[in-house]
Amino acid sequence: MLNTDQISFRQATADDLAQIVSFTNSIHLQEDDQSIPTNKHFLFNLEKWLKEELNNSLSLFLIADFENNFGQTNSIGFIGATTVINDNGFLENPTKGVINLLWIEKEHRKKNIAKQLVSMIEDCFKENAINVIECSFTDTNELAKKFWSNMHYKIFSVTARKIISDTTK
Repeated sequence: MLNTDQISFRQATADDLAQIVSFTNSIHLQEDDQSIPTNKHFLFNLEKWLKEELNNSLSLFLIADFENNFGQTNSIGFIGATTVINDNGFLENPTKGVINLLWIEKEHRKKNIAKQLVSMIEDCFKENAINVIECSFTDTNELAKKFWSNMHYKIFSVTARKIISDTTK
């Protein structure tokens, strides 16, 4: 059983970029149904985007670290979130929080680590008067559906996709 005293949380830094890229690629590999081909420079572009997000003052990345019995610390998961401002005049509060990424290594799942990360992000949004938070996941990810439902997130929209065949061939 995992001792929660061995888990610590911290804000990500530029030094965490390679690990965040690796975790995010794991999300991609798990969620991608290959219906849309990825760019041949996917990992390069992913790293570039994540580096920009890490430096974005509206984004926050938190890392979950695990310290084993030998005093070695390894990152076992993370969450990445951002604030989106939609000041079109339609809403009383034009800002919303978006949880873009959440990953916990398989051997550390179902130990409330993801729940703690989400709660920390929610607290940050609350402190900044953001009262709407969104996240997205693929329809086939049953684990994510159950997790987000348990966190009291409700499905409010669905994205439909149609792949149009190339008719010029």
